[in-house]
Amino acid sequence: MRNGSKSDVGPLDRALERLNEDLDFKLMQERREQEEALVKELVQQEWISYPEAERYSGLSHTTLWRYVSSGQLKAARVGRSVRIYFPALKAFMDEKAMKEVPGESLRK
Repeated sequence: MRNGSKSDVGPLDRALERLNEDLDFKLMQERREQEEALVKELVQQEWISYPEAERYSGLSHTTLWRYVSSGQLKAARVGRSVRIYFPALKAFMDEKAMKEVPGESLRK
């Protein structure tokens, strides 16, 4: 017979307590992962590497380098690394796309 004392906690009660603790831990871990994913979505890189710029624009490394060297694309050198300003690359690509007239050849 139980009298409600702590020493009367049986193995099933302890197992239930552990399951509740595990569930709480898993819920906290899931919430933390969701928050981390949200933060990652909100943070947008403004400065990107050449490979990232190549994937975004579809241009080769050499073509991007020419635009950076000529000053047509904003870039910064940090140590030995070069980073291209993503908003400038996006605006550059939008400008190039707008200059093309539908139905005309893309080659000059």
